[in-house]
Amino acid sequence: MLVCAAVPGVLFARWFVGGTLAAGQGAASPSLAVLDYFQDTPVGGPLAGDEIEVNLFCDRNQDALHRQVLDLVKAAKRVEVPGKIAFDRAEEHPSAGVEAIDDDRATYTTKASWNYANINPARRPGEWMWWQSAYQDWTFHLVNDNGWRVCKVDPPDPCAPDAQLACDRPAPAVVTPSVTAKGGRP
Repeated sequence: MLVCAAVPGVLFARWFVGGTLAAGQGAASPSLAVLDYFQDTPVGGPLAGDEIEVNLFCDRNQDALHRQVLDLVKAAKRVEVPGKIAFDRAEEHPSAGVEAIDDDRATYTTKASWNYANINPARRPGEWMWWQSAYQDWTFHLVNDNGWRVCKVDPPDPCAPDAQLACDRPAPAVVTPSVTAKGGRP
């Protein structure tokens, strides 16, 4: 009986202590911070929601980067694809990332596509279910401050000609926060 209560208690304590110690830390590498960006922000799809992982962005730029993510999702939702579609997520190409680290600063460049789902309940068998844009360039500027954090993102425009998508109206302005000077705190 004691074992039945002790084992779950120990596991919970280990999880709680581990999570508490990790609180406040950024990602282990620039590539993992970028992966978090694509998976844990609204750019990563509807399951990510509108909330953003607390340790993903530089402290000074959190609000601006959060607004930028929401603006990117708004722009992606303007795309016209035949049929009833919904923006699903931006997805990084699995082998496109290039990391350049200089002391506590890094630049990570990659390619990602905009992905859409056919949500038409009357879709006939054989009709496409997913639609993907061409891959576009993304550049991330990161700082190592108790782990790697995203301080600036140079995203593509989902409505740009190289995405091979059609959009219904002019894109909203996407604000790109600037990186602080070297030696300054993010």
